[in-house]
Amino acid sequence: MLSDDQLAASLATWLAPRLDTSKVEVSGLARSGAGNSNDTVVFDAAWDDKSEKLVVRIQPGADSLYLRPSAAREARVIQAVEAVGTVPVAHVIGIEEDPGVIGSPFFVMSHVQGRVLSDLPSYHLKGWLVDMEPELRAKHWDDCLKAAVEISKIRGLPELKTDKRPIQELTELTRATLDWAAKGRDTGLLEIGMQYLEANIPDRDDDSLSWGDARPGNVLFNLDGSVAAVLDWEAATLGPAELDLAWWMFMEYVFGSRTGVAPLEGVPIEETLITRWEELMGRPAQDLHWCRVQAAMQMGLVMLRNRDKQVARGLITDEATIHLYNPVTQVLAEYLGEPVPELSPHFKDLMRGMQAEKLAKIAAKEAQA
Repeated sequence: MLSDDQLAASLATWLAPRLDTSKVEVSGLARSGAGNSNDTVVFDAAWDDKSEKLVVRIQPGADSLYLRPSAAREARVIQAVEAVGTVPVAHVIGIEEDPGVIGSPFFVMSHVQGRVLSDLPSYHLKGWLVDMEPELRAKHWDDCLKAAVEISKIRGLPELKTDKRPIQELTELTRATLDWAAKGRDTGLLEIGMQYLEANIPDRDDDSLSWGDARPGNVLFNLDGSVAAVLDWEAATLGPAELDLAWWMFMEYVFGSRTGVAPLEGVPIEETLITRWEELMGRPAQDLHWCRVQAAMQMGLVMLRNRDKQVARGLITDEATIHLYNPVTQVLAEYLGEPVPELSPHFKDLMRGMQAEKLAKIAAKEAQA
């Protein structure tokens, strides 16, 4: 990894022609640390008589959570969404696919003003959302859901399209990711979940854009509750619009209501969220069970990869069975009608490591805000 000074110098040189100037000064770098996705660095850029806060997203290396990480793909999705004009996103200034510039592919985008919700502790327990009037709280959720629905109305992005049905492509990628992450190990409920997905692929050709991490925690909000920008597009894919709805509900359940954290007044419960989504979409939700299992599988793969990352860093031992017995596999068991396993005794060790990484990621989002 480059030092701050080295990264600043490399970015300054790279930015100059893209900002149509001869010299750029880069300073004030704020790193996210080693997070779960593309590393994010917020910095100040000054050129000619201008100055602006910018953001660089750096593609992860071999320890990526994703089988095929691509900063360039994420950037091109953001550009495509900006071109449609129905969902606010940051403006991409430039994309670099040559890893030789700073050690990995990256892209630079504009900084967007706004505020972000914290996951740790839960935004239902602490933070600016707690002190808000229920009506304004409801507006935040509704505007975020509207953005998710508008995203799903974007169809067939060439940046993501292949010659296969999108839902088939997604299922095959999930299988490939599981096999890659498993490294020959027994993956228990993850393998059972994968077999369910493969045996029950809905007969649909939907090529809606799926945000990939649809939830209020990945939005920058204006003070009035409107969406300033949608963040975190590295898992974007094509498929049924229900993929994002199922992911949103899964994340609220596994890290919220299932743990005893009640939603704040004004935040819709699951049934209300589905009803509102259907109203905005103009049709009933379909294949939600399959999409819920898909959501649990995606998060289960995150848990598996994070387990191995924590082992590599010496934070837990290689005997840890967290990838088999964690809250995500418990929910997956509920979805599949399988016996719900007890939590691994090593789970708290993993969560401490993940919490440190998550807090670093939150800090980066707050810096971007």
